[in-house]
Amino acid sequence: MLATKYFVEGTLEFARRNASEIRRRTEEADARKIVGTELAVRAQPKRSAEPVEILLGEVDEETNPYSERTILRRRDVVRRETMYQYIEFEASETERVPVAYFVPAEATQVLEKLAAHGVQYTSLASPLRLSVQVFRIDSTTTAERAFQQHNERQVFGRYRQDSRTLPAGTAVVRTEQPLGRLVFELLEPRSSDGLLNWNVLDSLLEGATEYPILRTVLPFIGFP
Repeated sequence: MLATKYFVEGTLEFARRNASEIRRRTEEADARKIVGTELAVRAQPKRSAEPVEILLGEVDEETNPYSERTILRRRDVVRRETMYQYIEFEASETERVPVAYFVPAEATQVLEKLAAHGVQYTSLASPLRLSVQVFRIDSTTTAERAFQQHNERQVFGRYRQDSRTLPAGTAVVRTEQPLGRLVFELLEPRSSDGLLNWNVLDSLLEGATEYPILRTVLPFIGFP
């Protein structure tokens, strides 16, 4: 608990001292065009190029006098070891950023989450027939153990091209907006931190063979 407390406090203090630079870099990232680029949907720890010196300690096993469980008490010992470190991440899976996503009107929880994050979107006033990419679900898994009160979900499959008529009321969420990277992160079906992962789409995925949110990589017109 103390380690987490010190980590959070240190992170917040760093952000306070460097607020202007963080804001500048964030604005630069938001301004970059991402449509058509490859961005990570899943990542893995990246090993450092060279070994570094890491400070390690030692612990003693003791019995908690109240719970009688075995606990580890840190000893006043510091030793140095040379090893590779893993403090960065690298993409393990990428996906091409589309022009827009199409969220069905009945996916109210999804639209509420987008609005809460400040994402901009419009709604179709009339039906629109369009060439879209549909994510075909081959299988899905749900974590047995809860994490932050959620049993994280994954889907496996791939996109295929199809022609669909989008009904009136469908939300059109373009990625060419200041929060375009967030749009991609939240709506990609394979995203490790997306809305599907955090169970927001569970009710729409029951018995489904397709991810309910469609996308297009082609420019289009025909909505307000």
